[in-house]
Amino acid sequence: MNRWLPAVLTLSGCLDAPPAAIDDPGNSSLVLTGVVGRGDLNLDSRDDLVITGVRRDDSGEQPVALVLFASESGIESAVAGGAMVDLPFAPSDIAMTRREDLTGLAVLLGPDGRLVVLDQDLEMDDLTPTDAAVPIDRPFGHVATLETAPGQRLLLAHAGDLWATEQLQLARPLADTQTYLVASGAAIDWLDGVDVGGAHVVNALTAAGDMQTRVFMSGDPPTLEPNLATDTAPAALGSVLWRGTSHDFVYLVGVDLDTPRIFWHRTPVGAGEITSGFVLEEAYDLIDDLTFAVVGGGSPDLVVLGERGGAPVVDMYGDPMENDAFDIGTPAAWLVPGFSAPPIWLEAMDAVGDDSGDLEIIAYDQAGHIACADRGDPGMLTSCGSADLSDLLSGSSTSDRPDW
Repeated sequence: MNRWLPAVLTLSGCLDAPPAAIDDPGNSSLVLTGVVGRGDLNLDSRDDLVITGVRRDDSGEQPVALVLFASESGIESAVAGGAMVDLPFAPSDIAMTRREDLTGLAVLLGPDGRLVVLDQDLEMDDLTPTDAAVPIDRPFGHVATLETAPGQRLLLAHAGDLWATEQLQLARPLADTQTYLVASGAAIDWLDGVDVGGAHVVNALTAAGDMQTRVFMSGDPPTLEPNLATDTAPAALGSVLWRGTSHDFVYLVGVDLDTPRIFWHRTPVGAGEITSGFVLEEAYDLIDDLTFAVVGGGSPDLVVLGERGGAPVVDMYGDPMENDAFDIGTPAAWLVPGFSAPPIWLEAMDAVGDDSGDLEIIAYDQAGHIACADRGDPGMLTSCGSADLSDLLSGSSTSDRPDW
């Protein structure tokens, strides 16, 4: 997902092209772009991280992917065991998915709509959406994952057209991925798929702020049920996320770009009322990014990366989706060390391997500084290390890649 926040860059949604006007950190050999994907890329069912950027040297600039596999002892271990892979383009979006239940894939979307997959062995292949074996010629602008195991599907958006692939199977070549048009309408700015109490739900937010929450029905061809979310976002939103709950609700959260606060919206898939509101008004001078993560067990926590008095801080609000009012309570806080000026971003991955697969909070900046925090004592976040992603420059992977 492209995690550039328009409050910083005056952009909205996932970019149609990689950001050209980065607040450049001098003559750094590595500049990150805020496009990131998280998921179980390898076979241990733990969350890894793929971050894209640009490597600089005397020959020019090369788009790269930085792959951090789940570690056993902290972010330093994840970086030490990671790799940097040269890419054929600078991605504008990433979706983490699986081919059946065996192969992890990072699907990278190019600015011209080209799709390339990076697998757990750091090998690349083209993925071509087709209709009856004929390539679909669309410059897709967004890609997301929909869990319909065995084998996940990809969601692809071109303007207001929404497409869904078949389940990704080992038996079919990725260069011939049957893809179906499932909806048409207003242009989509944000896109994702979530699981809600066993139902597979496609979510979108249009450029006009209209919300879409539609249950996906497998079939030949697959279809979408009528829209369950009939509201319009009351403000322009950045860092938009969706999360499904086991009690049949879909939550949307996003940063109000006019005021540093967070908008939330709850849509029932079964019985219940639509509710919404704002939280964290006047809590930050600037909100840079946000994510959901299960940190220390239990329900998903809302994690916010913001700034107070010019200093970056990460706050974790426990279990906000456990009630109708999105009650965030008092956060556990962490002052992020050693970061350069914004843009800075927030993610989560498994960086400590002895905690039963719970996630750790990851913050990183455009210069490649990366830091990790985990739940410590109740109400506390403690450091699980820091590192420099530019250390991967000396270990760039070119193993068995196609000749791009």
